[in-house]
Formats: sequence, C-alpha cells, structure tokens
Amino acid sequence: MQLDLWTLAIQAVNFLVLVWLLSRLLFRPVRQILQKRQALYQEHMQQAEKKAEQAEAAKADYDARTAALEAERNRKAAETHKALQAERDEILQEARAAADEMRDEARKQIAEERERALAAAKDQIAGLVSDLTRRILADAALDSTGPALLARLRAVLDDLPPDRAATLRADLAPADAQWRVITAAPIPDDRRRTWADTLRRQLGTETDPQFDVDSDLLGGVVLHLPHQVLDLSWARKLELAIERIREAGDEP
Repeated sequence: MQLDLWTLAIQAVNFLVLVWLLSRLLFRPVRQILQKRQALYQEHMQQAEKKAEQAEAAKADYDARTAALEAERNRKAAETHKALQAERDEILQEARAAADEMRDEARKQIAEERERALAAAKDQIAGLVSDLTRRILADAALDSTGPALLARLRAVLDDLPPDRAATLRADLAPADAQWRVITAAPIPDDRRRTWADTLRRQLGTETDPQFDVDSDLLGGVVLHLPHQVLDLSWARKLELAIERIREAGDEP
C-alpha cells in the first residue's frame, strides 16, 4: 500500500486545524471555566478558613469571657463570704462585749448592794450598841463627877507624853488664857475648888477654869483649852468603840 503524501499532508493539516479549533473553541473556554471554578473554590476555601479562624477567635473570646465571669463571680462570692464572716465576727464580738459589760455591771450592782447591806447592817448594829450603851451610861452619869473621875484625870495628865504635856502648858501660859472643864453632870460647888486647884497645878497655870455641863458626854470629862481639846468623855470612847466595830466588819 502506498501512502499518498499529499493526502497525509492534508490530513495532518486538517488534524492541526481541528486541534486549533478545539483549543480555540473548546479547550480554552473549558480551561477558563476550570480556572474560574478553581479560583472560586480557593476563594470559598479562604472564606471558610477565615470563618473558621473567626469562629475559633469567637470561641476563644467566649471562653475568655466565661472564665473572666467565673473568676469575677468567685471573687465576689469570696468577698461576700468574707464580708459576712467579718460582720458575723463583729456581731459576736459586740454581743460578747455587751454580755461582759452586763455581767460586770451585774457583779458591780451585786457588790454595791452587798456593801450597802453590810453597811446598813453594821450601822444598825452600831446604832443598837450605841443606844444601849448611851442608856446605861446616862444612868451611870448621875454620879460621875466624884473623886474617882478627878483621880483618873490626874493619872491621864501624868501619863501624857512630854511633848503633849508641854503643848498643853504652853497653851495656858498667857495670863488671860481661858479654859473650860466640861462634865456630863454638874460638879458640886464644894468639889469645884478641889478640881480647879488640882488642874491648875497639873497644867501649870494660875487661871481658874470655867465649869460647864454637857449631858451628851455621858460621863468623863473634856478640857477645852484656848487652842486644843483633851477629850476623856465616855461619848468619845463610845464613838471609838463604834468605829472599831465598823472596821472589824470590813475585815475579810
């Protein structure tokens, strides 16, 4: 079989024309369509990736906000608990302080009531002793200015400390010094000279005393000098005894 070169050439040319036509009319549009689709696909992929990234960012922001809200809630809850605990402690402390104050006040009132009761009891006892003693001494004072009282007064003056005796004498040293002898009952006139002479010698003075009566003395004698007093009355002794009774009641 012989090949016809011209026929082969024409067929080759036809083939090339066909290829050119196909490339021009078919392959190029198809390729453009494929390129557009590829570009569109890539664009969609980029948009999808961008949206995925945005979604991840939104999720991360949501998680961060959620964590921040949880932390804030926990912080506020802790602060509230702390504030409530502090308020509770403060209320308890105030309650304890109020209870302690009430207890101390109650103890103070009880102690004061006890002291008042004891003082009232001591005063009552002392008053009873004083009244009873005064009645007894008032009856005995009717004959309380006899020689025995003057002798006891002389003994007291003799036993005075030297400085005390010197003070009494100095008080009566002036010529115009006035002094009094006070008794619970009147000293009879026949005894007054004996009293005056004896006391002038004891006290070293030339001035006679004045004689006065004070039934409240109950007995004994009181010497009133210009600037001092020597109290040897039964009333004074009774006062000292009552004071000792009250002081004894204060001892534990």
